[in-house]
Order: sequence, then C-alpha cells, then structure tokens
Amino acid sequence: MDLLRKIARVWDALEVPKVVSVDTYDDEGAGLIFSGSRFDEHSDETINCHLSSFTFMTNEAFRYYLGSLLITSVRDGGESTEVLAFHLEAPKGDISRPSFVQKIGGFSVEQLECIRDVLEVLINRGDMFDDDLAVTSVRQLLT
Repeated sequence: MDLLRKIARVWDALEVPKVVSVDTYDDEGAGLIFSGSRFDEHSDETINCHLSSFTFMTNEAFRYYLGSLLITSVRDGGESTEVLAFHLEAPKGDISRPSFVQKIGGFSVEQLECIRDVLEVLINRGDMFDDDLAVTSVRQLLT
C-alpha cells in the first residue's frame, strides 16, 4: 500500500528518541518495549499489546512512535484506531491548548498529511467518522 510506504518514508527521516517514557512509577512497558528501537520494528501484535504505552511516552517519543501506531491502525484497525483517535483529539476541540500543542504541535506538515491520509482511510473503511474530534483536530492543524 502506498500509504504505508509514505508513512515509512516520512518517519524514517526522524531520529530514534533517547528517552521514551515520562518519569513515572509505571510506564506500561513503554521504556522496555520501545527504548532504542525504530518505529517500524514493532509488529501489529506488539503495538496492540502495548497501546497504553503511548500515554506514558515523552512528547518526542510519542511523535516518533506514532508512526508505529499509524501503520498498525491501517493494517489492523481495532483498538489501535481508538487509541490513535484519542491521542489526536484536541481537548475541548481547541488545538491551541498547551498540552495539545506540546504533544501534537511538533509534527511536520508532511507528518500531519500522513496522519490525515490515515484518518481518511479509516473513515472510508468505517472505523472512524468524518466528524470525529481527532479528524477535525488534524484538519485544523493543516489549515
């Protein structure tokens, strides 16, 4: 699929983050599973088993490993799609909220376009709706 190659090309230009998880008592395996690994080294099964890890990642690690989540969402759908949507939703629909800007604001235009393209595939497949907050948030970031 061309979209999977596009994701791989865009995310391949990024460096593997040195720090994966935020300083917390439990990172749901984020550090163990993702530290030192490339975004494209994880199977759909691994990503699906560690979806909660995305909550405990640093902003830099989240942006890097989102490539893994995008790929799994396209290939496998299911719960990975729900987690993807959750993390892309601007709080109260406001893309200027500091927490959203810190996490999502670091994406390049090319990355945002990949994310939008993935969301469109998920909409066409019936895994997401055109008016979902995640879709609206990403579209606003691209305007």
